[in-house]
Amino acid sequence: MRIIFNKVSKNFGKNAPALDETSFEINEGEFVFLVGSSGAGKTTVLRLIIQDLIPTSGKIEIEKFVISKKNHVDTAKLRRKIGMVFQDFKILYNRTTFENVAIALEILGKKSDEISKKVHEVLHLVGLSDKANFFPIQSRRITKSIYCEGYCWWTKNFIG
Repeated sequence: MRIIFNKVSKNFGKNAPALDETSFEINEGEFVFLVGSSGAGKTTVLRLIIQDLIPTSGKIEIEKFVISKKNHVDTAKLRRKIGMVFQDFKILYNRTTFENVAIALEILGKKSDEISKKVHEVLHLVGLSDKANFFPIQSRRITKSIYCEGYCWWTKNFIG
C-alpha cells in the first residue's frame, strides 16, 4: 500500500496548525516509524490516513483513494485495508484471547473456518497458542500490544 502526502496542512482553529504543508511518501513494503515530540502532529497524520480527519489543504493519496473530503463509502473501504491501533486500544475483558483477536475478521464478515484458521496462526506467531481460551485477566503474558498485533495482522498493513 502506497501513501503519499503532498503539501498537506491541517489546522485546528486560526492559530493551531497541526501540520503545515507536510509532504512524504511511503512505498509498499516499507516499515516506517512516526516519531516526534508531543504536539508534533503524529496522531494527526494517523487520523488523516484513516480519514478520521480531512486535511485543511493539500492532497493525500492511499492506493486509489484521494482524501480531500469526507466520503463515508470510501472511508469504510479504506479502513478495511488499514490496521491501526491507537494507545487507548481497548481489550474486551469478557472475551477470550481467541475472541479478541478474531473480532476484526468477524467485523469483516469472514467465515468461521477461515477465522479459526487465521486466529490460530496469529496466536502461534505471537506466542499465545496456549492462551487462546484464556480471558485477559487470567494471564499476565497477554498484553495489549500482543492483542494489537493480532488485531492488525489481517490487513498486512500495520500502521501505528
